[in-house]
Amino acid sequence: MDLLISQGDQVSVWQVEGDQANRIHFRPFQERDLCPPVDEIKGLGYFPPEIMEQILTLVFDHYLATLNFDLCSDLFKFSKSFTSTLYRQIYGQTDVEFFKQYGRLYRTFQILENIYDQYLSVESEMKYSCMKLTSINHRGHKHQPWDFMHDIVIAPITGIVVDLTDTQLQYNYGPCYGDCIRVSGVFRDGLFKATDLTTPVLNIMMVDSFDTLIHSNRGLNRNYINFFKLIKKAFGPDTGVYVMVKEDDDENPFITRSDVFMEF
Repeated sequence: MDLLISQGDQVSVWQVEGDQANRIHFRPFQERDLCPPVDEIKGLGYFPPEIMEQILTLVFDHYLATLNFDLCSDLFKFSKSFTSTLYRQIYGQTDVEFFKQYGRLYRTFQILENIYDQYLSVESEMKYSCMKLTSINHRGHKHQPWDFMHDIVIAPITGIVVDLTDTQLQYNYGPCYGDCIRVSGVFRDGLFKATDLTTPVLNIMMVDSFDTLIHSNRGLNRNYINFFKLIKKAFGPDTGVYVMVKEDDDENPFITRSDVFMEF
């Protein structure tokens, strides 16, 4: 992809094809489509359960794409069957008790709401930032994606680590932390030959109640992978998810920061 990128605090990005340049319009995170809650979906009772769930799935996907996470949570109350279907779609498990499914989903979508309200839609004050998610579990307990219920803290990081064979740049196209793009590639003939473009950029630090980093570079379990897929489904398929991790050979159990990130 050939790009022209304007200069300034808030850039514009243009895709060049031949002698034509078309501006790329990214999602503005200071704006959100508000969907009115549906107290009653008239006529649903006349459909077979399978069709009802298909309709609810379409409604759920619309709420998710428009970042109405509270309305997504309202749909969990419709039926045990539909809630279990969503749980399987998101976390891929079938042997979890219903009350655990409901609680995990409800907390998951509250975390997504926090990410939007407390990070993506907040006016940016630093170029390179990280959002710190804190687990409600104590040290020594297992931490799952639905455990990071505390308010989000925005912290600075030094920058981005790049592959020496590529140039990696980060720009703001709007006033909020979510209004950010990261591109990889090389400059050639006055154009930026992009091999990768991510937006928004989510640098995530996950810590326990003692502010200690939880994850190492040995990898994360399947629940986290599925949670990050849900993030991309909500905020856009080009979302960059970068998780701060400890070095595998570091035996210090009290590490609070790292300059190593894993991309998901």
